[in-house]
Amino acid sequence: MLNMFSNFSNFVCDESGAVSVNWTVLTASVALLSVVILSSVGSGTNSLAGNSKVHLENTQVATYHAANGTNDAAKKAGRKTRTRGMGRR
Repeated sequence: MLNMFSNFSNFVCDESGAVSVNWTVLTASVALLSVVILSSVGSGTNSLAGNSKVHLENTQVATYHAANGTNDAAKKAGRKTRTRGMGRR
């Protein structure tokens, strides 16, 4: 019984494996931190993608007819259309 306590006290006082334990704890900490950061960034990018999708779905695209110099979206909104560049001269 005394031999078992002696071996246990030697094991507790021995510091030869402390560096390995430190590196293991450090590696586990970095892995955990990276998982936390990636999950945070991932939810942010999903939110941004969803907002962009909604914005793009609600955006009206103006079409320009070079043949007659009209802008369909402006006509629907009741605005006057102006030709720039490739319109009538």
